[in-house]
Amino acid sequence: MAKYIIILFILLSSVPAFAQNKSPYEVDPIIEVPVTIGGFTAFGISRLFSSEFGSAHCGLQCNPNDVNPLDRNVIGKHSGSARAVSDGFFFGGMGLPFAAGVINELVYNTEDGWYGFGADTLVLVETLAFTLTLNNLLDIAVRRPRPLVYDTNVSDKERLHPNSAFSFPSGHTTAVFAMGTAYSHLYMKRHPNSPWIIPIWISSYAAGATTGITRVLAGEHFWTDVIAGAGLGIASGLFIPWLHEAEEASNVAVTPIISPETQGLTITMR
Repeated sequence: MAKYIIILFILLSSVPAFAQNKSPYEVDPIIEVPVTIGGFTAFGISRLFSSEFGSAHCGLQCNPNDVNPLDRNVIGKHSGSARAVSDGFFFGGMGLPFAAGVINELVYNTEDGWYGFGADTLVLVETLAFTLTLNNLLDIAVRRPRPLVYDTNVSDKERLHPNSAFSFPSGHTTAVFAMGTAYSHLYMKRHPNSPWIIPIWISSYAAGATTGITRVLAGEHFWTDVIAGAGLGIASGLFIPWLHEAEEASNVAVTPIISPETQGLTITMR
């Protein structure tokens, strides 16, 4: 992680400051902090009780022939090195956007200072909370068996573990694409004239693609799991920042719904 931060610092400090280097977001900590805490709380609760759902629906009788041809060739893959790489990209993909925000503030004389950094950080944290929670809820709702469940060479204990039923979508892939998208979008808004915009977008999606591919090679997910994770991550990484953009924020109203029959949020365009 440290070497990537050093490389990022060198890249940012080697180019001149660009116009409009200020946060594109409007945030209200009184609203955003509880929403973020609530998001992570919902994620934690859903993860805590996920084991209560039991193992995959087909148990030890899962038949590889029931898997579509695109995904079937994943069964039997168990690369430990690919798993390690995917974990590295997962944690790096979540942490680097925040490190880049700190470096941006230290290198450039930004218009809104650390307040702008705080606004950016809140939006990034909220994006992460929203993405992880949504991904976990989909895991629980779909309950797709992981590739290892179909592999008779894997121990019965692993195949019957509750986590073996949470294949769709790929959480690692979703998170890396979401944070990569959110940061690339932020950088583009802060530095509209920067020559680094396209390279950062490409690098972000290359990291997401690498994460997805290594999750498949590790035997943790099917191809369709990581494809869905990429789509979900990109959508989340655009949606949450969009809700906070200064030019859009005044046109969007988010209202909580709390009643004996239902709880949720309504998003109204004005």
